[in-house]
Amino acid sequence: CSSTSHGGFFCKVLRPGSIMEGDEIKVCRRHFPQYPLAKLAGMVYGKTPLQVTFSGTDDELDELCNMKEDLCHFEWLNPITHYKDALSHSRPLHVHESLGTPVSYEEGKKSIEGQWMVGTGEAAKEIKLSWQDDKLVGDETVFDDLPCVGHLRNYEDHFAVEFDMGGFPHFPRFAYMTTSGCGRGILQLIFAHDKWTREPDDM
Repeated sequence: CSSTSHGGFFCKVLRPGSIMEGDEIKVCRRHFPQYPLAKLAGMVYGKTPLQVTFSGTDDELDELCNMKEDLCHFEWLNPITHYKDALSHSRPLHVHESLGTPVSYEEGKKSIEGQWMVGTGEAAKEIKLSWQDDKLVGDETVFDDLPCVGHLRNYEDHFAVEFDMGGFPHFPRFAYMTTSGCGRGILQLIFAHDKWTREPDDM
Protein backbone atom coordinates (compact mmCIF):
# COMPACT_ATOMS: atom_id res chain seq x y z
CA CYS A 1 0.00 0.00 0.00
CA SER A 2 3.01 2.33 0.28
CA SER A 3 3.37 2.41 -3.51
CA THR A 4 -0.32 2.48 -4.53
CA SER A 5 -1.95 4.31 -1.56
CA HIS A 6 -4.49 1.48 -1.45
CA GLY A 7 -4.67 -0.93 1.46
CA GLY A 8 -6.78 -3.86 2.59
CA PHE A 9 -8.16 -4.38 6.06
CA PHE A 10 -9.19 -7.11 8.48
CA CYS A 11 -12.69 -7.38 9.93
CA LYS A 12 -13.75 -8.85 13.26
CA VAL A 13 -17.16 -10.54 13.47
CA LEU A 14 -19.13 -8.87 16.25
CA ARG A 15 -22.51 -10.39 15.39
CA PRO A 16 -23.16 -13.43 13.13
CA GLY A 17 -25.03 -12.65 9.94
CA SER A 18 -24.91 -12.71 6.16
CA ILE A 19 -22.86 -10.59 3.79
CA MET A 20 -22.96 -10.59 -0.01
CA GLU A 21 -21.78 -8.78 -3.08
CA GLY A 22 -23.19 -5.27 -3.29
CA ASP A 23 -23.47 -4.74 0.47
CA GLU A 24 -22.25 -1.33 1.63
CA ILE A 25 -19.31 -1.02 4.02
CA LYS A 26 -19.24 2.25 5.92
CA VAL A 27 -16.32 3.77 7.83
CA CYS A 28 -17.77 4.85 11.19
CA ARG A 29 -14.62 6.13 12.84
CA ARG A 30 -11.02 6.96 12.03
CA HIS A 31 -8.54 7.22 14.89
CA PHE A 32 -6.33 9.62 12.91
CA PRO A 33 -8.48 11.40 10.29
CA GLN A 34 -5.65 13.84 9.55
CA TYR A 35 -3.65 10.98 7.96
CA PRO A 36 -5.66 9.26 5.20
CA LEU A 37 -3.62 6.53 3.51
CA ALA A 38 -3.10 8.51 0.29
CA LYS A 39 -1.63 11.43 2.22
CA LEU A 40 0.53 9.15 4.39
CA ALA A 41 1.93 7.24 1.40
CA GLY A 42 2.70 10.44 -0.49
CA MET A 43 4.38 11.99 2.54
CA VAL A 44 6.52 8.97 3.50
CA TYR A 45 7.15 7.22 0.15
CA GLY A 46 6.55 10.09 -2.29
CA LYS A 47 9.44 9.23 -4.65
CA THR A 48 9.85 5.46 -4.29
CA PRO A 49 8.19 2.69 -2.24
CA LEU A 50 11.66 1.31 -1.51
CA GLN A 51 12.96 4.18 0.61
CA VAL A 52 11.56 6.81 2.97
CA THR A 53 11.70 10.28 1.39
CA PHE A 54 9.71 12.13 4.01
CA SER A 55 8.11 15.38 2.81
CA GLY A 56 6.08 16.32 5.87
CA THR A 57 6.95 18.61 8.77
CA ASP A 58 9.01 17.69 11.82
CA ASP A 59 5.78 17.88 13.85
CA GLU A 60 4.12 15.30 11.60
CA LEU A 61 7.20 13.06 11.69
CA ASP A 62 7.24 13.16 15.49
CA GLU A 63 3.51 12.44 15.69
CA LEU A 64 3.75 9.47 13.33
CA CYS A 65 6.68 7.99 15.25
CA ASN A 66 4.58 8.08 18.42
CA MET A 67 1.77 5.98 16.90
CA LYS A 68 3.38 2.80 18.17
CA GLU A 69 0.17 0.77 18.37
CA ASP A 70 -1.56 2.21 15.32
CA LEU A 71 0.93 1.99 12.44
CA CYS A 72 2.11 -1.25 10.83
CA HIS A 73 5.69 -1.69 12.07
CA PHE A 74 7.30 -3.25 8.99
CA GLU A 75 6.10 -0.83 6.30
CA TRP A 76 5.52 2.36 8.27
CA LEU A 77 6.64 2.71 11.87
CA ASN A 78 10.11 1.13 11.73
CA PRO A 79 11.25 2.93 8.53
CA ILE A 80 10.11 6.38 9.65
CA THR A 81 11.54 5.85 13.15
CA HIS A 82 14.93 5.01 11.60
CA TYR A 83 14.56 8.04 9.32
CA LYS A 84 13.84 10.29 12.30
CA ASP A 85 16.87 8.94 14.19
CA ALA A 86 19.14 9.57 11.21
CA LEU A 87 17.69 13.03 10.64
CA SER A 88 18.15 14.04 14.28
CA HIS A 89 21.89 13.33 13.95
CA SER A 90 22.19 15.81 11.07
CA ARG A 91 20.10 18.65 12.50
CA PRO A 92 17.78 19.38 15.44
CA LEU A 93 14.10 18.60 14.88
CA HIS A 94 11.73 21.57 15.06
CA VAL A 95 8.76 20.07 16.87
CA HIS A 96 6.00 22.14 18.46
CA GLU A 97 2.31 21.79 19.22
CA SER A 98 0.13 23.13 16.41
CA LEU A 99 -3.26 24.33 17.60
CA GLY A 100 -4.55 25.32 14.17
CA THR A 101 -6.27 28.46 12.89
CA PRO A 102 -9.11 29.98 14.98
CA VAL A 103 -12.60 29.65 13.48
CA SER A 104 -14.87 32.70 13.34
CA TYR A 105 -17.86 32.84 15.67
CA GLU A 106 -20.42 32.70 12.85
CA GLU A 107 -18.68 29.82 11.06
CA GLY A 108 -18.31 27.92 14.34
CA LYS A 109 -22.04 28.09 15.02
CA LYS A 110 -22.65 26.34 11.68
CA SER A 111 -20.01 23.66 12.28
CA ILE A 112 -20.31 22.71 15.96
CA GLU A 113 -23.32 20.38 15.75
CA GLY A 114 -22.59 16.74 14.94
CA GLN A 115 -20.23 13.88 15.74
CA TRP A 116 -16.85 14.60 17.41
CA MET A 117 -13.92 12.29 18.21
CA VAL A 118 -12.70 12.61 21.80
CA GLY A 119 -9.06 11.52 22.26
CA THR A 120 -7.01 9.26 19.97
CA GLY A 121 -6.05 5.60 19.63
CA GLU A 122 -7.78 2.85 21.61
CA ALA A 123 -9.04 5.30 24.24
CA ALA A 124 -10.89 7.39 21.64
CA LYS A 125 -14.67 7.65 21.78
CA GLU A 126 -17.33 9.61 19.95
CA ILE A 127 -19.73 12.22 21.26
CA LYS A 128 -22.56 13.81 19.29
CA LEU A 129 -23.38 17.44 20.04
CA SER A 130 -26.94 18.61 19.28
CA TRP A 131 -28.75 21.89 19.77
CA GLN A 132 -31.37 22.03 22.53
CA ASP A 133 -32.75 25.57 22.57
CA ASP A 134 -29.64 27.76 22.91
CA LYS A 135 -27.44 25.02 24.44
CA LEU A 136 -25.33 22.19 23.01
CA VAL A 137 -26.01 18.80 24.61
CA GLY A 138 -23.87 15.69 24.17
CA ASP A 139 -25.33 12.20 23.73
CA GLU A 140 -22.70 10.69 26.08
CA THR A 141 -22.39 11.23 29.83
CA VAL A 142 -19.05 12.31 31.24
CA PHE A 143 -19.20 12.49 35.05
CA ASP A 144 -21.89 11.24 37.49
CA ASP A 145 -24.08 10.12 34.54
CA LEU A 146 -24.72 13.77 33.65
CA PRO A 147 -24.82 14.94 30.01
CA CYS A 148 -22.20 17.28 28.61
CA VAL A 149 -23.78 20.73 28.15
CA GLY A 150 -22.13 23.53 26.19
CA HIS A 151 -22.78 27.30 26.14
CA LEU A 152 -21.49 29.36 23.21
CA ARG A 153 -18.92 32.07 23.82
CA ASN A 154 -17.72 34.77 21.43
CA TYR A 155 -14.02 35.24 22.12
CA GLU A 156 -12.79 38.24 20.12
CA ASP A 157 -15.06 37.22 17.18
CA HIS A 158 -13.77 33.64 17.37
CA PHE A 159 -15.90 30.63 18.26
CA ALA A 160 -15.59 29.07 21.72
CA VAL A 161 -17.70 26.85 24.01
CA GLU A 162 -17.92 26.66 27.78
CA PHE A 163 -18.76 23.04 28.67
CA ASP A 164 -20.37 21.81 31.86
CA MET A 165 -19.12 18.23 32.25
CA GLY A 166 -20.79 17.53 35.60
CA GLY A 167 -18.88 15.89 38.45
CA PHE A 168 -17.51 17.26 41.71
CA PRO A 169 -15.96 19.67 42.29
CA HIS A 170 -18.05 21.37 39.67
CA PHE A 171 -16.18 23.58 37.21
CA PRO A 172 -16.68 24.50 33.52
CA ARG A 173 -14.21 23.56 30.78
CA PHE A 174 -13.45 26.13 28.10
CA ALA A 175 -12.69 25.11 24.49
CA TYR A 176 -12.11 27.12 21.35
CA MET A 177 -12.55 25.91 17.77
CA THR A 178 -9.72 25.79 15.24
CA THR A 179 -9.11 24.20 11.86
CA SER A 180 -5.90 22.47 10.82
CA GLY A 181 -4.56 21.39 7.44
CA CYS A 182 -5.27 22.67 3.95
CA GLY A 183 -8.65 23.30 2.32
CA ARG A 184 -11.54 22.64 4.67
CA GLY A 185 -9.13 21.05 7.15
CA ILE A 186 -9.88 19.10 10.31
CA LEU A 187 -12.02 20.88 12.90
CA GLN A 188 -10.67 20.85 16.44
CA LEU A 189 -12.03 21.82 19.84
CA ILE A 190 -8.98 22.75 21.91
CA PHE A 191 -9.24 22.31 25.68
CA ALA A 192 -6.50 22.98 28.23
CA HIS A 193 -5.56 19.28 28.41
CA ASP A 194 -7.54 17.65 25.62
CA LYS A 195 -8.56 17.96 21.99
CA TRP A 196 -11.68 16.88 20.11
CA THR A 197 -11.62 16.48 16.32
CA ARG A 198 -14.12 16.27 13.51
CA GLU A 199 -13.68 15.34 9.86
CA PRO A 200 -14.94 17.74 7.19
CA ASP A 201 -16.89 14.91 5.51
CA ASP A 202 -18.98 14.57 8.69
CA MET A 203 -20.27 18.10 8.37
